[in-house]
Amino acid sequence: MQTKLKIFNFCSCLFVPKFQSFVMKHFILFFWIINIFILASLVVCSSSITVTVEATNVMPTRPCVLILSGWSDGPLDNLRLNFPEVEFVSVPIPTPPVGCRWLLNPWLLFIASIVYFFSALLRYITKLSGGSAAGQLVSQIGFIIFIIFSLRVLVARVVRYSINDGIRLATNAASKFQPVCIIGFSWGGGILWELLDKWNGSVLLLAPTISAMSYISRSSPLTTYSFETRRVAVVAGDNDPFCPPAQTKILKDSGCAYYAVDDDHVLLEHGTQSLIAKILNEFISHSQEMSRSS
Repeated sequence: MQTKLKIFNFCSCLFVPKFQSFVMKHFILFFWIINIFILASLVVCSSSITVTVEATNVMPTRPCVLILSGWSDGPLDNLRLNFPEVEFVSVPIPTPPVGCRWLLNPWLLFIASIVYFFSALLRYITKLSGGSAAGQLVSQIGFIIFIIFSLRVLVARVVRYSINDGIRLATNAASKFQPVCIIGFSWGGGILWELLDKWNGSVLLLAPTISAMSYISRSSPLTTYSFETRRVAVVAGDNDPFCPPAQTKILKDSGCAYYAVDDDHVLLEHGTQSLIAKILNEFISHSQEMSRSS
């Protein structure tokens, strides 16, 4: 009977004017923090995009290859060494959770604001309940339920914003430099896959994390393309957990040239390196032949 009375008193405190005043005060603060942070992030991101593109304003005189890297450069460093006659332009795309650029994301600030508001709310409810065990238990359970259901959605928004930011940067760079081909490795390969509806040139996808990015960002299933009139090649390791069989089937069904190699995600085996170099050399030769014929 005493426990029921404590729970009743705890629930009753949610409707008192003092509690409503607390909620309104913190909600207004929470609202303005989100708006200010989102505006600041968008301004910083916009200026950062402009600076990034203009920092490499010198147009390359050699054949240009655009690079979209991942959490590491993987096979890209060796590729640069093997092709000194090629100008490799790296696009600084956000790669969460590695690097700093992905932190310029308004959804991260949204998460921080929500944690602040509900932490303050949890402390206040506990105070109103008089420190009773029943009141603390109810408030803690409510907070945990909120975290479980909301955090997954917010993390997806963080990742999706980073993907869209990467697509925007890559699109600007491709339009600016008109490369003979674009190479995307790992996370960069996932970005490049979503760029294919905007880019009609040659594409080399190295261990693309398409499925993983689609799952984390809660995006629609893998977009399918038809590559019958395009030069698109994919190199992925048989021992790569980031390139599951379902993804492999979609890529093969799309009509791209799919090369399965005995390697892991970073693609550093000698045979894999030779294959990647051969494919890039074919792309460059094809581009030069097209230039001469035109």
